[in-house]
Amino acid sequence: LYLTYTKVILLPGNLRNLQHLKILYFQNNTITSLLPFSEVNQTLKELYLTFSDLSNIPPLELYHLIQSLPHLTTANFRDCRLSTFPDIRPLNTIRDRSLDIGKNPIRCDCRISWLVIGGWVAMMHDSEFLICRSPDVLAGRRISSLTISDLCPGMT
Repeated sequence: LYLTYTKVILLPGNLRNLQHLKILYFQNNTITSLLPFSEVNQTLKELYLTFSDLSNIPPLELYHLIQSLPHLTTANFRDCRLSTFPDIRPLNTIRDRSLDIGKNPIRCDCRISWLVIGGWVAMMHDSEFLICRSPDVLAGRRISSLTISDLCPGMT
């Protein structure tokens, strides 16, 4: 289903009847809640939210979205104005998923250290676009080049 550049605002219940939806493109739209996307939890395999402003979506809501979509193989959050991304390692299927969070204004601090631990950032196909926006001392650096002590100074 292509709902790209439509200016549609999804509300809870809007996707509930799309029980066979496998791919959803909802790019460059206003998103105020991720709850409607979790309503297609038994079938959705690919979700593209590229260029949609998610800056007001709490990281926990992103985590719950991915958790609620057990068949998801592709999740594209590229250029969504995300300053952080939740640690989704406990979901156990991350290595089987294509996760794109490149070109976001990432704040490089302890909250994203999970991307560096065990080389998680290296498995993302867009790792060259994972660049720190802040703090100033790390701005412009690729996340793949950082260490835990860069992200969590004084904690090692």
